[in-house]
Amino acid sequence: MLSCPICGKEFKSVAGLKTHARREHFASNRCPVCGKEFKNDDSLMMHLKWKKKVCEKHLVVYYLIRRVRGGWPEGRRAFKLIKKGLRI
Repeated sequence: MLSCPICGKEFKSVAGLKTHARREHFASNRCPVCGKEFKNDDSLMMHLKWKKKVCEKHLVVYYLIRRVRGGWPEGRRAFKLIKKGLRI
């Protein structure tokens, strides 16, 4: 089982977790980690892209938004953090 790092809801699949995160946590342009509000989705993604280098929580959120299953080093790292139960 995978837990949503933001609210803790559990899912049987990565696809279920990604769908939940997109609908429940990423509907606005507010960073779910630090609460900073952005004018548009591109600005939020730039924020997450920069912060993911120094913060595991931002890395996980960036991973969820991009819906990356693996292939990138940070995608694999983020998936491991989610499996370990990282909470934001």
